[in-house]
Parts: sequence; structure tokens; C-alpha cells
Amino acid sequence: MKAKQIDSTAKNVRIGILTNGNYFANNIIKKLIDNYPDQVVAVAITPATGQLKNSRLRNLINVLRHAGLYYFLYKAITYVFFKVIALGDKKRSFFVATTCHQMEINYEYFLNVNSKRCERFLHKAKIDLLVVISVPYLVKQRIANTAKILAVNIHSSKLPAYAGVQTYIWVLANSEQETGISIHELTQEFDEGKIFQQESVVIEKGISVFKLFDTQTRIGGNLLIRLVESLKNDNLSGIQQDITKRSYYSAPSKKEISALRKNGFRLFFWSDFFKAARRKNLKIRKR
Repeated sequence: MKAKQIDSTAKNVRIGILTNGNYFANNIIKKLIDNYPDQVVAVAITPATGQLKNSRLRNLINVLRHAGLYYFLYKAITYVFFKVIALGDKKRSFFVATTCHQMEINYEYFLNVNSKRCERFLHKAKIDLLVVISVPYLVKQRIANTAKILAVNIHSSKLPAYAGVQTYIWVLANSEQETGISIHELTQEFDEGKIFQQESVVIEKGISVFKLFDTQTRIGGNLLIRLVESLKNDNLSGIQQDITKRSYYSAPSKKEISALRKNGFRLFFWSDFFKAARRKNLKIRKR
């Protein structure tokens, strides 16, 4: 999707979001809403399984079958931990739906964001920028076209290396020393569009999957702010990816989970969760 000419006199960029709505996506979206509470006008939340009913349970069962018990427990504990903390701490938001509800942002759940209903939802919002965060399948062009200016995806690697799924696990399984976070143009090929914002992330010795992805998403929120500002100031620029340097990884399996542990990494430490729960940037701000 090619960025259209922007009116540099415009003060606002109307923003729509497609997301799975989890804690990590909330890291990015909360930052955006805090900075532009009146410009985020539509949020579409889709479950990772493609099923609204019992979607969390279905997702966990699929994880157990493919990635094994250890990763299953990590996913379950992450979800339950923040759900329980949220019950006792109404001043913080850990999930996208809660953030939207508290900040009075228009949001809806969709079985599939490529549906006609979702397309109508975004068209009605008259968005300029569409941001895709952790949507587990390819977003079709007609959905991208609901944005008047640009549609982008936030990806957890330093593209063009490590395109694909859950690459924060793959980099640990492969003993990489560096990864990154990228904001790129949304195209009809996974993670192949022009790069508008990117930052490197050093992989610490013995880091957990949770901490690495948590770090990436918090940086991603900052990069998204830069992107919006470049749109507002009419100075958006990007670079084409060198596809010859591209690598692609599908969903990690038990083999990759075992490999990252052998390399001295972990899926989580309890201290990761408690530090995240106390983070000030997750406090709800009134509009």
C-alpha cells in the first residue's frame, strides 16, 4: 500500500488499530492512546484462534499440542497473572479492551478482521492510519485500504531478518546476540513492506522470552509515536527491505522451546511479571 499525499496543515491523524488485544499489544496501544487520546478512533480485537467462543481455551490447547507443556504453562500463567492483578488494581490496564473501555475508545471484537463487518467498522471511523499489532494472519488489502494515508504492521525483529511468527523465541533458540523491532508498510506478503521505523535490541545473557518481548513492545510504542509525528509533520520516509537478507520463521515448536532453554534462556521469571505489573506507564489516565 503506497502512502498517499498528506495535508501538512492537518493537526490530527485518525488512527485505527487491529490487534489480538493481549498484554504485549496493550504495551504499544496504551502508549499511543496516552499520547493521542482523541486520535485513536477505532480498535478491532481478534482472537488468536479465529474463534470468539472459548478462544482463550482453544488457543492454549493448540499451544500445548504444538509447543509443549512448558510453553503452555508460560502462556497460561501470563494471562492468568495479569487477569488476577487487574482484579485488585483498577488503576492499571493490562489488556487492550480494558484500556479502550477506560479511555472511552471505540472498540469491537471480530472473529476475523478480514470480515465485511470489520471493514465497515473501519470505514465508518474514517481512519488515516491503520496499525496492525499481533494479528495472527494476513490482513487483506481491502482492509488496509480503509486507511486514507497508510497501513503499517509492527513486527518483533530487525527486518528483513526474522520475518514470521513469534520471532522473539526463534532468536533465543538460535543464540542471536541482537534482535529489534520494526514498523513497516502493510503489504500482501508477510513482513515485506517498506520500513518506516526500526530499532535494535541487544539480547541480554539469560534473558527470558517475556522480558525480551516486553522490551520490544515498549520500544515499539515509542516508534509508533515517531511514526504518527512524521505523518502529522508530512515528513514520512522509509527504506525498502533487502529481500536477499530476508529470513522467515513459522510458529516455534517444542524443539525451539527446548533449544532456547539449552542456550541458557528462560520463558519467564516471576520477577518479570511483578516488575511489569508495577510499571507506571500502565496507569489509566483520564481523558
